[in-house]
Amino acid sequence: MKQYAVAVSVFRDMYVKGIPVNVFTFSTAMICFCHLNCVDYAFALLAAIIKRGFVPNVVTYNTLIRGLISQDNPVEAQLLFTNLIRFKLIQPNVVTYTTIINGLCKRGHASMVVKLFKYMDKKGCKPDTISRSSIGSLPSNDKERYNAKFYAYGKEGMINVAEDVIKFMIQRGHFPDVVTYNSLMDIYCLRGEVDEALAVLQTMKTRDIVPDIRTYSI
Repeated sequence: MKQYAVAVSVFRDMYVKGIPVNVFTFSTAMICFCHLNCVDYAFALLAAIIKRGFVPNVVTYNTLIRGLISQDNPVEAQLLFTNLIRFKLIQPNVVTYTTIINGLCKRGHASMVVKLFKYMDKKGCKPDTISRSSIGSLPSNDKERYNAKFYAYGKEGMINVAEDVIKFMIQRGHFPDVVTYNSLMDIYCLRGEVDEALAVLQTMKTRDIVPDIRTYSI
């Protein structure tokens, strides 16, 4: 119901009254704090989890990473991610990668995204295994992750690689949508290649993909 403040209040009552809590309870409260833009409190709960002898799980750390990104701290999020791997505190899952990748993409850190995708591929974390996370508002399908990957390569000037991503999408049965083509048009326009962008528009019409307001804005 998105009643985050109420949920936090219930959690505090449980804590004060000595009602048993576990990692799941703590993680849920951390999600609430992150939605309330109180990431510091979420980290305080991490300390409480460890103090009580519980072992934080991947959902706990995914929540913190997402919280940092939502507070526009992508560098800190990446540092946390790096330390989790370095000290082998968790085995990052597809949600971990998706969270940080999408956060970095939205803030224009394309070079960091490209490196992370390469690391993800190296570890055998395949996009077709990604599912929706309980921490909320993550991309819900493979196509969105391919779009993010495609745009990151394009922004880095690696247009040929970006085009290869589109081919790979099609091979995997994830056909480009209006978001994919908008991204491609945007990249061409940023490079001053307007004719190529207009050609993409014609391709969209040929494939019965309806342009949206962003298409025409580009």
